[in-house]
Amino acid sequence: MKYKHNLYTLLILFCAMFVAQNAVAQVSENKYSTSAEIVLNFHVTVENDNNKELQKAFDGDKDNTWWNASSAGPKTITISLDKATKLSKINYYGGGNNTETALRPAEIKFYSSSDGSNWEPFYTESDIDRTVRDQTIVIPSTVTSKYYKITFVPGKKANNEYESLAFNEITLYDNESKVISVRDVLNINNLENASIQHKSAKWFDLKAHFNLSPSVLGSFSYDEPRFDAIMSNGQKIQATHTYIDTIYMHKGEKITLALPTKSKAGYASASSAQTYQRWYSYRTDGTFETNHKTSTSGKTVYDLLTPNTGNPSGGVPAYRFENGYVGRPMGAILQAMDFYYPTDQEFKDWFPNTKVDNNWFVVACDVSGYTDFSEHFESKGSTGQSLQSLTKEFNDSAWFEPTLSVRVIFYIVGVDERPENDSESWKNGHGRLEQTEFQTSGDNAKYLEEYDITFPNKHLSNHTNELVSISKDARSYAIPDANNDTNTLDLTIESKDPDGNTGLLSLSKDTLTGTDRVIQFYRDGYSGMPWEVPDGTTATITVRKTVGRITYNIARFNLTFSAASVPLTQVEVANIKDGSDFEFRSPTWMDNNLQKLTELTFDYPAGVTWEYGQKEYFTFPLAWDYSSYAFFDGSPYGDFIGNASYSGNRWYAEFDYYSLVSDYMGYADQIDLKDLRPQSGVGKVDGTGNHFLYVDASDRPGILARLPFKEKLCTGSELFVTAWMKSGGQGPESNQGKGSDDAAVLFTIMGVDSLENGTVTYTPLYRHSSSQIRTTCWLSGDTPGTGVGTNNWYQIYFSFLNDSENAQNFDSYILQVENNCASTVGGDYYIDDIKVYLAQPNATITQKEYTCTDTRTRMNMEIDWERLKARLGNAETGEDGISFCFMDETKYNNYLKAHPDATKAAALKESIVEIGDGDVINTKVMTMKFFNDFDKNDKFGQSTLDKDDSVADGNFFFAYQHMKDGKPYFYRVGSETDAAGRRLTVDFYSVLSPNRPYIMLIMPDNPNSAEDEDALISDLADQIGDPCSIYTRFYVTSETLIKVNGEVVDPSVDFCAGQVFNFTVQVRVPKADGENEDYIVLDNGVYFDWFFGTEEEFRTDDPVLQTNLDVALTNFRAVYPYATELSEQTPPKTITVKGAEITFSEDEYKLIKKYINDTGAAAGVNNRLVLHREDLDIALLHDGLNLVVKPIQTLVPPSGSGISKEQWAQVCWEYIPLILNANGSAPKMHAGFEEVKYPTDDYNPGLRIGLQQIEEATDDENKSLRINLREAQVVTTGASLGKINRDGLDQIFLINSDDPQYKDLFTSTDLEATSLPIGTVEDMHVNTQDMSMSYMDVRFNLKEQKISGDRSFTFNPREGYTYTFSTYFEEKNSDSNSGDIYNTCYGSFPIDMKVVPEYLVWQGGATSNWNNDANWKRADKSALKKADGDSYPTNEANTTENGFVPMLFSNVVMPRDSKAELYMAGYAQGGASGAEWSNSRPSYMELPTENIQYDLMAYDNTSDNTLSTQRYRVNICRDIHFEPGAQMLHAEQLLYTKAWTDVEITPGQWTAVSTPLQGIVAGDWYAPTATGKQETEYFKDITFNTTDYNRLNPAVYQRSWSTGAKIVENDNGTTPVSFATEWSSAYNDAYVPYVAGGGFSIQGILNQGQQPSSTDKLLFRFPKADTSYKVSTGTLSRTNAGKLLVTGLLDRSDPLDYDPKENVTATLTPSADGKYLMVGNPFMAPLDVQAFVAANSDVLAQKYWIGDMSEANAVAYDSETGWSKTSLIAPYSVFYVQVAETATPDEKGNFKVKFTADMQKFATSSTDAGSQAASLKITAEAAEGSSSAAVRYAASASNGFGMEDAQMISGLTGNADNAPQVYTVAGNTAVSVNQLKDAQRIPLGVTAADGSVVTLTFSGVAAVKDAALYDAELQSETPLHEGYQLTVNGSSYGRYFLIGKGSGTTTGISDVETGDNVSVSSILPRQIVVTSDAELRSVSVWSVSGALLKKATLNGDYTCTLNNVDSDVVVVRTETANGTQMTKLRVR
Repeated sequence: MKYKHNLYTLLILFCAMFVAQNAVAQVSENKYSTSAEIVLNFHVTVENDNNKELQKAFDGDKDNTWWNASSAGPKTITISLDKATKLSKINYYGGGNNTETALRPAEIKFYSSSDGSNWEPFYTESDIDRTVRDQTIVIPSTVTSKYYKITFVPGKKANNEYESLAFNEITLYDNESKVISVRDVLNINNLENASIQHKSAKWFDLKAHFNLSPSVLGSFSYDEPRFDAIMSNGQKIQATHTYIDTIYMHKGEKITLALPTKSKAGYASASSAQTYQRWYSYRTDGTFETNHKTSTSGKTVYDLLTPNTGNPSGGVPAYRFENGYVGRPMGAILQAMDFYYPTDQEFKDWFPNTKVDNNWFVVACDVSGYTDFSEHFESKGSTGQSLQSLTKEFNDSAWFEPTLSVRVIFYIVGVDERPENDSESWKNGHGRLEQTEFQTSGDNAKYLEEYDITFPNKHLSNHTNELVSISKDARSYAIPDANNDTNTLDLTIESKDPDGNTGLLSLSKDTLTGTDRVIQFYRDGYSGMPWEVPDGTTATITVRKTVGRITYNIARFNLTFSAASVPLTQVEVANIKDGSDFEFRSPTWMDNNLQKLTELTFDYPAGVTWEYGQKEYFTFPLAWDYSSYAFFDGSPYGDFIGNASYSGNRWYAEFDYYSLVSDYMGYADQIDLKDLRPQSGVGKVDGTGNHFLYVDASDRPGILARLPFKEKLCTGSELFVTAWMKSGGQGPESNQGKGSDDAAVLFTIMGVDSLENGTVTYTPLYRHSSSQIRTTCWLSGDTPGTGVGTNNWYQIYFSFLNDSENAQNFDSYILQVENNCASTVGGDYYIDDIKVYLAQPNATITQKEYTCTDTRTRMNMEIDWERLKARLGNAETGEDGISFCFMDETKYNNYLKAHPDATKAAALKESIVEIGDGDVINTKVMTMKFFNDFDKNDKFGQSTLDKDDSVADGNFFFAYQHMKDGKPYFYRVGSETDAAGRRLTVDFYSVLSPNRPYIMLIMPDNPNSAEDEDALISDLADQIGDPCSIYTRFYVTSETLIKVNGEVVDPSVDFCAGQVFNFTVQVRVPKADGENEDYIVLDNGVYFDWFFGTEEEFRTDDPVLQTNLDVALTNFRAVYPYATELSEQTPPKTITVKGAEITFSEDEYKLIKKYINDTGAAAGVNNRLVLHREDLDIALLHDGLNLVVKPIQTLVPPSGSGISKEQWAQVCWEYIPLILNANGSAPKMHAGFEEVKYPTDDYNPGLRIGLQQIEEATDDENKSLRINLREAQVVTTGASLGKINRDGLDQIFLINSDDPQYKDLFTSTDLEATSLPIGTVEDMHVNTQDMSMSYMDVRFNLKEQKISGDRSFTFNPREGYTYTFSTYFEEKNSDSNSGDIYNTCYGSFPIDMKVVPEYLVWQGGATSNWNNDANWKRADKSALKKADGDSYPTNEANTTENGFVPMLFSNVVMPRDSKAELYMAGYAQGGASGAEWSNSRPSYMELPTENIQYDLMAYDNTSDNTLSTQRYRVNICRDIHFEPGAQMLHAEQLLYTKAWTDVEITPGQWTAVSTPLQGIVAGDWYAPTATGKQETEYFKDITFNTTDYNRLNPAVYQRSWSTGAKIVENDNGTTPVSFATEWSSAYNDAYVPYVAGGGFSIQGILNQGQQPSSTDKLLFRFPKADTSYKVSTGTLSRTNAGKLLVTGLLDRSDPLDYDPKENVTATLTPSADGKYLMVGNPFMAPLDVQAFVAANSDVLAQKYWIGDMSEANAVAYDSETGWSKTSLIAPYSVFYVQVAETATPDEKGNFKVKFTADMQKFATSSTDAGSQAASLKITAEAAEGSSSAAVRYAASASNGFGMEDAQMISGLTGNADNAPQVYTVAGNTAVSVNQLKDAQRIPLGVTAADGSVVTLTFSGVAAVKDAALYDAELQSETPLHEGYQLTVNGSSYGRYFLIGKGSGTTTGISDVETGDNVSVSSILPRQIVVTSDAELRSVSVWSVSGALLKKATLNGDYTCTLNNVDSDVVVVRTETANGTQMTKLRVR
């Protein structure tokens, strides 16, 4: 709000100041100079004394200034001249008086120097006559120099100690007897013709220099650099804060005007205005100089305004310019001026040609402490400035004023000889004292000043008494035309408490005189102590003045004392509990329950403060009209001069200054209390910028801050004001033991009117005093937050109920905060977070039962008694009433839009909803009555009216239960002592839809319209749009809640277009009938159909199809509850349910299809209808959002929910409508990489990170996580994006998680999207032109945080869980985070943060996908072989065993006999811009986790010790441990640090082995002596020691084909090993290297004492970490230790480059005859021996042996028939080959062989070439087509799904041609070819169109032994014969099974079949089917972590189908009559 600055405005706003003594005349002589001699520099210095004082002896003034040496003894003065000069004599004029000879020198010594460093004496004058005061010393010397020293030696006392020196003046002369100047002088003349030039303050230059936008400048008036000179019509003057003092005085008298910037009483006290004062006439912008003539009265006055002699330096010199009188920087500080008010005749005589009158004067003074005496500001930095340098700059710049701190204006009115037709301001103001009403006492008396002020009823201070202040000093109330006027005002006080007790309060004194204005009072007997009066106590203080026999009424203070307004410390506020008496004082309560009108938080961007000056200060002032105090901006030392500074040359705000600070910069806080600070975050929540207002108050009134607001203060409305205040006062020992006065402020609510003539008037409506606020550490400590060691804030609070109609007629309003301190000695304080709230006399509508669409909803209405009565007139007897209705706001607006000419009444009639129970009451307009005596109304729950006896007492709540004469009556609740006050209340029913905006319109009951509904509606329609109408806008909440980003959606909040939100739905199941509290909350397990459109469209029939979407979806879901899409598999159909037919029709099918295919509005994320989703990402468009969510009803509740069928039957399955409004457009941005092509532009990828990385990215570790950003879209052209530096939105917030520790938070309805901060955005750098350089730096906060009230929150992430957090950003004018805010709509995006465990165990099979999270489990402590006392949390302690795909920090365990296959995937071209993800995933392998390739991975950057994000990478880990039998196909694709392998051997026999690891030597074969098994902790280095290991226990002997092996007999001797054709003798030389790819033979000698039986195997682990062994003949080589040989097949060092190698090689030593090689398998998967031999045909003959080299084991290649058999050898295995005759060995006789990636494979169907087992074939035939499936047995196959099986591609979820599809089940997969090992019960299934008749024909039956068909439904088994046929109607699964008597037994939990023949499988998505030969009792499904997911209790059934089971690995527990079975499987 902008106000026109003129004197009248300012006079009303600002309070009074000084009036000085009466005087008979002003001085007649000229007191100003118009020329000046300014000494810029002195060339004299003194050693060990004060140079500034010395200069007084050389200033040319021997009469008025002098130098007293600060200590006794000789004083040496150094003189440095501009040029060499001969010093011929000196003259001195001694200090003191003529008789004080002791102050004069006895001897003078003279020295000279050529360079100022080396001194030579050249003359001494001794025996000086000290009786001569004016002494001249002639120097008989010819020395000429630039440098002289003169030492003055004083005389000595009787005790031989030196005396002290003093000089009034010292003068030097040259050889021509001319005075040698030791001063640089600036001579200024003709100042009377010079004018001070006006300019704009420095802050405008700073704004331009730093290119700052208005949004970061706080309330600074950035567009108002100058004020109009309204009175003088001169050039515009500098805009600044303005302080006004109003004075009424007699003409012909003198008054002293003093600036408020002085430190205390008296005019010579310290000043905070050190650099500039210009006094002038505000009416003329000139001086008050007269014509110097003698008036007819006999007086001669040169200037009406002259310096007061009490000023520092007596006010001399002062200078007259053309436009004012100037003190500093040229002269004295003009702190006080004497103003002579001429009589009318004197005025005519002295100003004969003036255009102004003598009725009033305006004296102004521009005041400053700033040093910028130039047109444009340039900082002087940290260099201190002298007044002389400032004077020179002042002169050189042609007299430009500096930046002003404040402008002080004295409005002086003469009370005598007033004109006959006087001004209205006089008549309505001071002139009223001439009226009789102002000269009488009693009830009819009127007062010049009338104040109604509330005070807290507790006075907390133990020092300063409470006070009020009159607007002017006592001397300023001159009585018009009064003779013998007095300066004394008389005071009285009367007080009374609510019980009638009087005399409670006393005054500190009973008169005010002179400059007094403060009236202090206290509880009688408690002066200077804390005290209390009863709540509601009142007091009246009168101020009167008696002149002659007439008493004039000056002021009256009507005081009311309130308990609700007692200041509370921040600790007390923090301790406020919900429901407590002071709940209304809680900031959270106010924010949630009241309408915030305005606030002044001072939370300005911190970055601005760092641009200039001291970082604790905000650089820019408040708006000019927000304060009347001077402003200090934290200038550096050179840009300001104050009265005093802190150490480090730091100025601070002093007397009458304020600052905006982020630290406690007051004197007491910095010096006395030092580091003692308020408790952070306790009670008072600091904002982002965290600045506050600091004031060093004067003892004058002054405005500190103003908050404008425009909301009408309608009758009955109530304002609530809260602020935080902290005293900065010193303790009781300060001020010479008198102590420092406390702090106090006065709050005034004023109505503002802007008149047609441009004048703005301000009318006070309400005042509240903070009371005296003392620094808490000086208090006793009886109150929480006070006492020694505290320095806390107080919350100031008051409320104001408007009961006057006049208050609602103002144009606008302001809250003004004024100083109200007792004196300027103290009065230092801080203010923050001033907030104004409003509560209109509206009803509070509360939903008492959650609604179901189209049902009557139980509602409650409450209305505040006091506010309602204030609106209706405050009648105390009889009855009154109100009428109200409910209006559907959307229908109202739509009606007016469709009918532009319609009346409001017509629109209201169309949109009104029914109220009532539908029986007793059913009306559109309801009238409720009440008794005007509050206590006569019945209590809520009780009834004394025409009561229904069937209702028990205590149960009367509804309107229809509380009737009298057919009219419903309100109940009452609350009392005057309740926090919420007294209220009327009633329950009723109304037909309301959820999430739609409704308006409750209320009006006073009109008996004339009571029976005319149309008239009532018309009257209510008149209320629409009236700002003072009583209305309430409300929504009702459905039983099913819609959440946005984890927060229950608030439809009343406007959203920003373009923002994408995650919408979820929370189903609430009533536990019983009743109110809202008792519900079971379901966050998942229920699905929904989502329609984007209005509720009306959802329910309105399509004109063509003649049905609507509500009906269509209801019928569709009755038939197809689990369908995820509309297809041929979900055709129109009729079913029968409980005897009733339900038809899903063709038209309904078409309607659903129409909306599914409708893409909707442009920029929308979804089509208009989305089926079967638990949650949905939705983009808000410019026209908002209309959404209808329809739950999909199921007959049974989700398993594990604990919900009974009876409770489930009460669930509301009706649709939930939602309307959200969009206001403005939001920018967009997402995490991710700009070069990656994501599924959609607004896709939000997940973040994968380790727990340790989260813990590192904290403040404690001083490390951040850098997250890449992409897809930045701005709304404003040219804008960039940055973090939000306000409202705490620079944090990241937890909005969802599957971690159960936060379940209660996320099921809470009051959770907000910003309730749970888990970290901060430290920096956000966005380059919209090159997003590849864009990022944000995040730090997590793992410490406990207060989130609301007494609730705290600690972010404690755990491995295996996902935590979704949101990040906020906004548009800026640059990429700086402190730039201009372009757009009020901010953007946000969520990130799913998945905490990847450090230790993981593979859970998949051979065809499972490494990149699927479901295949990973967090390793339990036992799985890692960790000791019991290890700190690693068990999975039980971690509360989940869930895992995620490994990252580079993850250690992976491959369990015993496990298998995994890797494949490469990544971005083509190294991830160039727009590249898509490509992969080589085998067709038989399961899919990875959906969209895993887009997730970000956190990486540790070792180069700079930071954390960053990179794109997803496949096949990575830190270390990997292969347990015995574990295999990995394509391990070369694994990126890892170290591999560990476990190898088992049978003791007592030779075993041929190989190693896939490099760097292994023979000495590594050792194991613990105690067990013979290396079962120590995984991932820990192993080294040999004699405690745990012994080479002979177990003893390991080895042999090889190596010629270099030896037997090591002892430490010194070795014996060569004999060598035969094949094996060497056994050896134990630890040095012998194991070549990966080669073979060795080992034998472990079993010690029976070690192991319990000879069958136990020895277990060895590699690699070892030993660097040497004693039993060794050489140096150990550990090159590539822990690395697989095959790792060399692929170089993954560059994450952007795919660099495969053709092969890896091994150099092998042949047998002694050179013909044979022993080859080891270097792969972690089986090696295809034939492929190896073929690839090495240049070295090897095409022949090999497995086992031994007997001919029986030979496998050879024949050119015609091929290989005689195929061979795969397992990892660690050995085979033998023959060297080709053509092969050539190397120089050592060795041969090199190669291994390629394609040599490895897992076993498939057979080991014999060309063999193919016979198959049983099933053919399915129907009218629509045919298909077939095959079953065969093979020894190498598995019973589960594997490479040997062929997956059925179509038919399960839809088939285009409706042909039947027959299949069998392998593991969990429907297959068309099923190869089995030994399974005896194979599920058989068919998919077919409904109604289709399918014939199954069985052929090749002989391929399966004893083939039969089992019917689970009929419990029958039929033997199969060739050509057997079976007829099936439609689809079938779970009924039929093939029975085959295959050989062998099954192993593994997934293939168990008990004697009951229980079969468990999952073929259709999210479905489990169980069949059994025995009766099923129960089937339950459990997660692998032990959570119950579903359970079904069965009564004799043989089959069970469980739907809606989440896709994951589960355990199914089946209970039959014969026992239980546990089956583990993966749900599709």
